[in-house]
Amino acid sequence: MDGTLNDAEANDSLDDFPEEHQGGACQADIARPSGAAAASADPSVEASNGDHSALAIYLRELRRCRQISADRARRCCQTMHDAADAKTPGARRVDRAEEAFRASYNEMVEGNLALVVRIAKPYQHFGLPLEDLIQEGNLGLLAAIRQFDPERGIPFPAYATGWIRQSICRAISIKSRTIRIPLEVLGLRRQATGVLDDLEQEAHNQCCQSGRYEAPTVEDCARALGVSTDRLRTTIRRVPDVESLDAPAGPEGEPLLSSVADLEQPNPFECACTAERRDLLHAAISDLPHRLRHVIQRHYGLLGGEPASFSAIGRELNLSRERVRQLHNQGLASLLHDPRMGRTGPPIPGEHSRTNRCSGSANVGAAPASSFEVNGRHSAVRAGTSASVAVNRGSSSLSWPPARVSSRNEGFDAGSRSRSVGKTPPCDAAER
Repeated sequence: MDGTLNDAEANDSLDDFPEEHQGGACQADIARPSGAAAASADPSVEASNGDHSALAIYLRELRRCRQISADRARRCCQTMHDAADAKTPGARRVDRAEEAFRASYNEMVEGNLALVVRIAKPYQHFGLPLEDLIQEGNLGLLAAIRQFDPERGIPFPAYATGWIRQSICRAISIKSRTIRIPLEVLGLRRQATGVLDDLEQEAHNQCCQSGRYEAPTVEDCARALGVSTDRLRTTIRRVPDVESLDAPAGPEGEPLLSSVADLEQPNPFECACTAERRDLLHAAISDLPHRLRHVIQRHYGLLGGEPASFSAIGRELNLSRERVRQLHNQGLASLLHDPRMGRTGPPIPGEHSRTNRCSGSANVGAAPASSFEVNGRHSAVRAGTSASVAVNRGSSSLSWPPARVSSRNEGFDAGSRSRSVGKTPPCDAAER
């Protein structure tokens, strides 16, 4: 059973319910279900139908409870009040008073359980299963029994209906939605939905007659409800539509969570931009003079091996370590001024390039710092650029430019030693 009570089961639970229990406030708001004939009350018939859910068992046991009339309910409540007075400290026959109180209380509860089912049935499509609605209604019934005063002359079913409905509505407001919404806001939203459906139906009918369709507006809906347009708009905004991430969203029933972007996975657009920047950087390095290109590639491990120090590169080229460092900085300056590097990304915030190009030399002492990064090693040079490039080959990574500047021995710290490339020894013919 799916937790939905049909008309036949509701009639079964109220077959023996006295007419006075169905009057008053019950008939004012809740109509008696009709249409389906009452099913058999024999438990063996339901068992043979294979319906063994908790709700079916509860309804089957409910039919065995003896229903009481309004007069009997009044007498039971009076007995409870008398027993409560007799249970004061020092009173005699306390055990008999407790027994009378317990018997009358149980009779009141069991005799009005069917009333709870009757009231809970219209609320079974508001976000809570019928089992939960019945349980919340039973709590309201217990509160009504404790607060009922038989001397006021109000029939108990009419009095208990308000408590039961209040308990059910409060449970719907608190437990049925992810975001708690006040009951009056939910009620106005439901009324607006119903009025909007009626207005759309009228608009379709007029369209069939006149051939012109005019969709209803918020103003029309507010006018039909008798509220202001601002209040209706505010109510609509205050009741958001919440979707479950586990709800099926695809044709094969995959959950909605499967279509949400994973922030830990690389962005395809960023991957494409990175690949383009990598190709531009490789092309710019390939256009460098042979010795400058060799120093850059060996120092950052772009040839597939481990990154080499300036001393190791100097031994390979039969040059001093200082000369290799100068070649390295000269190659970086050439890359930074390559026009292809200016198309690789937006300018870095706070970075203002001040470079002077003059016969292949650049004043790199006054420009912001940019650097390459290989396996956590930084080699910095002062020059202006808007490039942001990363090259991966093997285990090495060339970042263009990283966020910080290193002043290690292998780097060129222009902040502490401001110098220009024009002051360095000129390159030989092979380097040019």
